[in-house]
Amino acid sequence: MQHTFTMYPGMDDAQLDRGDLARFDAEGLLHYEGRDDAQIKVAGHRLELGQVEAALLQYPGVVNAVTAMADGRLVAALECRGEDPDPGGLAEHLTALLPVHVRVARFRRVTALPRTPSGKADRRATLTAPGHDLRDAEPSDVGLSPLEGRLTTLFEEVTGITVGVGQRYFDAGATSLGLMRFQLACAGEDGLSFSVPDLFEHVTLRALARFLEERRAVREAADVAIRPAPEAADEPVAVIGMAVRLPGAPDLAAFWDLVASGRPRHRGLPRGGRPRRCPQPDGRDPRLRPGPFHPQPG
Repeated sequence: MQHTFTMYPGMDDAQLDRGDLARFDAEGLLHYEGRDDAQIKVAGHRLELGQVEAALLQYPGVVNAVTAMADGRLVAALECRGEDPDPGGLAEHLTALLPVHVRVARFRRVTALPRTPSGKADRRATLTAPGHDLRDAEPSDVGLSPLEGRLTTLFEEVTGITVGVGQRYFDAGATSLGLMRFQLACAGEDGLSFSVPDLFEHVTLRALARFLEERRAVREAADVAIRPAPEAADEPVAVIGMAVRLPGAPDLAAFWDLVASGRPRHRGLPRGGRPRRCPQPDGRDPRLRPGPFHPQPG
């Protein structure tokens, strides 16, 4: 611990060295220049570059890895055997091993990692060492699913950036702020709601669409499994009995048959009125006489 404190000219007390680099300008202002170790800050969180490098070494074909910061973005330089590794595969591999806020924006394959005179990896020199960037295959919109098409259209409308469904957001030029706006826009769309961690975990629109489809399938299966059987109605039911006269029909079934067939109705039941009364010559109602009514000659 005693080596952490250093006496500097013109200062009365020892100063604590924490690995931060800074310089004074001609006006006496202090300018921060970064770190003198392998610790960086990403999205407000401190990160050891060795953690990223250890995860990269677990990917098949990668024999050495060095990471560095360039323009605020994380760059990985790789020594590999065989063919170039797939950058999309590398990104998905790191997603499972690193915090959600840690994303490598660029992968480079170098012939040999540059070294310092002491034999350590030269992080700054890896950014310009002989080699080439690893790129995804040219994005193609052929065969997009409806969900992938919706996400692609919404992404371009919100961020103003054209992106292929298999292209990583940051590779297409998106920013963290643009991705947060995209997440908020999707939250207002039917079936497109997801969280910011979900977005950073699924780094392409194709991976995001697959995540949404799988989540919907799981929810639909759960709904079917827990859906209760319909219960019998327990509300009271009123049964009403009625006695009716059906002119021209001996019973109810014959009456409905008469209505359905359209046959002429009984003469004693005029349209819209009550049954006709046929008074007898003596003025009495024929319904009060037993037997059929026979008119008497005048």
